[in-house]
Amino acid sequence: MSRRSELWLGVVLALPALQAAAALLLPRGFPLTVISDITQFLLLVSGVTILFLNVLASAGRIRWFWILMSMGIALWLCYQMLWNYFEIGLRQEVPDLFLLDIVLFLHIVPMIAAVALEPQRSEDERVARFGSVDFSLLLIWWIFLYLFAVVPWQYAAPDRMAYNRNLNALYLIEKIVLLTSLAYGWMRSTHAWKTVFGH
Repeated sequence: MSRRSELWLGVVLALPALQAAAALLLPRGFPLTVISDITQFLLLVSGVTILFLNVLASAGRIRWFWILMSMGIALWLCYQMLWNYFEIGLRQEVPDLFLLDIVLFLHIVPMIAAVALEPQRSEDERVARFGSVDFSLLLIWWIFLYLFAVVPWQYAAPDRMAYNRNLNALYLIEKIVLLTSLAYGWMRSTHAWKTVFGH
């Protein structure tokens, strides 16, 4: 591991330690909010950076895997920046029934698509091709579920509790789909890809 990689890893490991120390030592309030929000922001920035470096270092289907993974983390980073704007910039809670919750919800879709690419398998082992039409269908499916289960409680009959319940349930289902696909990919892979899917 290069000196730069060791330094980067040290900083990334120090951030959660700083967060834990702040949570234990600081009372609930604005300083703790700032530390928490900035820590999550920096972790997401480092995730996008590492994934982007993997995009540059790869080709073909593997490159598309890293592009989709970085898209997912980049969407999460965008949502975190909005969160920081409200909590740090405006010093207020993120609004209930927040219009841009869909950004956080959809950040998992590119990651599911990345795993569906099966980058660990050789071309001759792959039966099906995963292309832009497949990604579009996957995206439309999750948007439909969001529009069906969450949006009515946001606009048609605003109900914060129903909105949060449905959003959290659908987001949990989406995370379970991602984790299941990662586990499936992990079982079907060897060597370095086992590490990728395991993390």
